[in-house]
Amino acid sequence: MCGIAGIAGPICDQNKLDKMGDVLKHRGPDDFKTWIGKEEKIGFSHRRLSIIDPKGGSQPMKTTGNRFVLCYNGEVYNYLELRNELYSKESQMRENWTSSSDVEVLLYMMQQKGIEGLKKLNGMFAFALWDEKENKLFAARDRLGIKPFYYYYDGESFIFASEIKAIIAAGVKPELDNKGVAQYIELQYCLKDRTMFKGIKRLLPGHYLEFDYYSKKLQIHKYWDIPTEPFSDYDEEKYIEEISFLLNDAMRIQLRSDFPIGFHLSGGLDSSTICCLASRLKSESIKTFTGGFKVNNYDESHHAKYLSDHIGAQNFTVFPTSNDLIDSFKHMIYMLDEPVAGAAIFPQYFLSKLISENNVKVALGGQGGDELFCGYVRYLIAVVEDSLKHEVYSNGKKSNSSMNLNELLPNMHYLRGYEPLMKKFFSENLFGDFPQRYYHMMKRTTGLGEILHPDFYKEDDCVMTEFVEEFNNCESNNIIDKMSVFDIKNHLQSLLHLEDRASMAWSVESRIPLLDHRIVETVMRVPAHKRIPAGNLKHLFKRVAQNILPEKILNRTDKKGFPVPISEWFKEDLNYWVKEILLSKKAKERGIYNIPALEKKLNDHVAFDRTIWGLLSLEFWFQNYFD
Repeated sequence: MCGIAGIAGPICDQNKLDKMGDVLKHRGPDDFKTWIGKEEKIGFSHRRLSIIDPKGGSQPMKTTGNRFVLCYNGEVYNYLELRNELYSKESQMRENWTSSSDVEVLLYMMQQKGIEGLKKLNGMFAFALWDEKENKLFAARDRLGIKPFYYYYDGESFIFASEIKAIIAAGVKPELDNKGVAQYIELQYCLKDRTMFKGIKRLLPGHYLEFDYYSKKLQIHKYWDIPTEPFSDYDEEKYIEEISFLLNDAMRIQLRSDFPIGFHLSGGLDSSTICCLASRLKSESIKTFTGGFKVNNYDESHHAKYLSDHIGAQNFTVFPTSNDLIDSFKHMIYMLDEPVAGAAIFPQYFLSKLISENNVKVALGGQGGDELFCGYVRYLIAVVEDSLKHEVYSNGKKSNSSMNLNELLPNMHYLRGYEPLMKKFFSENLFGDFPQRYYHMMKRTTGLGEILHPDFYKEDDCVMTEFVEEFNNCESNNIIDKMSVFDIKNHLQSLLHLEDRASMAWSVESRIPLLDHRIVETVMRVPAHKRIPAGNLKHLFKRVAQNILPEKILNRTDKKGFPVPISEWFKEDLNYWVKEILLSKKAKERGIYNIPALEKKLNDHVAFDRTIWGLLSLEFWFQNYFD
């Protein structure tokens, strides 16, 4: 795992490359190298976190003859298999290799196979490859977007990096992208390739780009997409076996490392399954890492301790406090570049710190399970509405998304505790256009509209229009398919963004076995009504896990995700601090707040909620990148 950066164009120079590398030091403290091509057309900056072959694999890496130069971040998990494939077809190549790293495998795979080689990769990656002969830059990002790749292109120069702050370090002035800021305010993330910084974009998951140095032409192409055409021969037992095999194989290849590996463990279904499989595959006792809060109803660490004891693992736990939040908030927002995904960054940040302090460089977790296996309650709410709609208007005739209401009854218990979400969802436009209704379900702006100054933010239909357009990009006409695809391509991206930055802040590589693209391709082709039969959330994954997990974990109904007691802290312990930050002279002069409305909100002890987190995040974002 590493930090990559580079410049192709007339502004390329050593000073800029050094600055870009400096701000990415946390991503790769083990090694730092830069490279500048002929006539200073292009340069790469590389920060290395050594995981595979620490003595070899130094970057930027060149092919024999120096035609191709690689700057790469990530892990190609099937590098051993690909190396054997290259060896068997190119016997002379064996003599040219200088390492046993996945870096060299990727370099020669791309040299020999091009785009077809890209499709053979199983891993998480973002890389840039310079062709000295053709004077072209090729860059690609993994299928699910686990590793980041940002770029800035002004028609003359092309600048890229693992993090936005490195692009700013190269001299790109940070400016607000008004649409990106509006999308963040509405959704807590930006849609498609947009960021909150004007002119800085994300290379989308499953895409590659080509930049021609002389013509200055930039082209972007898709090489992979989430399949939704259902299996015609679907048989549950057959595909449960297939998913189980793929999960075991994903674990097998993701356990490859020359350094100690640890495991995120919340005590929930996904992370517990990963830990149980790891304990079977590894001969020695594994280390698990858990975060919690010593606040009523916010601590689930006892479930993690139970699972760790069950598999004979060493469990390490951290309990961040309200004082920790004060000390770390501004730095967390700096590490994020964009304040996405709400308060989840806080426990993840301290969990990664705990992992690093225990001399573990690689950690596996269960991210992605809810999006892939229909684990969110909103999927059930959508099925309930669609089923009710067809009972009322279609004489009981089902759509391809609806189910018999009687079939849903045994799983309605999932809705307990989600009454506010249901009230919000069903209170207006019942049975209306679903993409618009899903947008309103996913909105995170409660209370923000009146607090932000209208000159800074004024709600309009632009965000919803882009949301609906993205939602309808899915070729399937099944609501569950559309929700899952949208969430994987958008909502999940904000969580992966957070996962990457929280772990990299402490130089820890985070791996995600559930997002092995083979698993995604298989699960997403299971007919939607079979992924959530009778509204049973995560049905397929529970079938896979039933012979892996103890019953106490498998049948948990009280999993809460990773909640943070911000409401309690902001009302009590941190009330003075919040006011100190948001009502400071600098904040008031910023012109983004409606000060009377803000003061009223800060004195409202009834609804002191995630709105305050969003306001603090924006304020620290401005302090970090604009002051």
